[in-house]
Amino acid sequence: MRTRSASSRTRAAAVAALIVGGAAATAPSAAAALCPTGWGSTPEQVDLGGPDEVAAVVGVRAGQHACFDRFVLDFAGPVPDTTVRYVPAGDPEALDVGGGAALRIQVEDATWSEMEDVSGVAARVGGFRTFRDATPMLFEHDPDDEVDDVLYVLGTRARLPFRVLALDGPGDHDQRLVVDVAHSW
Repeated sequence: MRTRSASSRTRAAAVAALIVGGAAATAPSAAAALCPTGWGSTPEQVDLGGPDEVAAVVGVRAGQHACFDRFVLDFAGPVPDTTVRYVPAGDPEALDVGGGAALRIQVEDATWSEMEDVSGVAARVGGFRTFRDATPMLFEHDPDDEVDDVLYVLGTRARLPFRVLALDGPGDHDQRLVVDVAHSW
């Protein structure tokens, strides 16, 4: 009967560990390969012609997906023209949000509807892979003008690729503005 020496058993165990460890090490790369976005990090403008009247934000929410984090503004009516762009750290437009980068979402000619606490979404982005913070505010163009813009600044982990969509629904909401931020490049 042939027996293995202690050193050959050790070598066999080391080879097995390398094979298993190598497979585990490639798992994140394989997962990243399944998340091609083709998105970028340059400013995006959503020009939908804008509504004839001031649009009301009726809901704010955020969610996590396999490849990206999603931020959503629900509207009563169509989504107005919107600009989404990263602003430099320390810039007053960054509003001192947490994270490595600040993504500024400016919705033209919009207002908060009857929502009592729009800041509540900030607590709901904790634990996300990309989002770190969320700060809402109204942006006043001109004190004599009755129309303002809704402004949200998302603190993200880093300057990552994003996309902006205007989608119908769900439910009673006429349209929603969606900002997806990828977990990686």
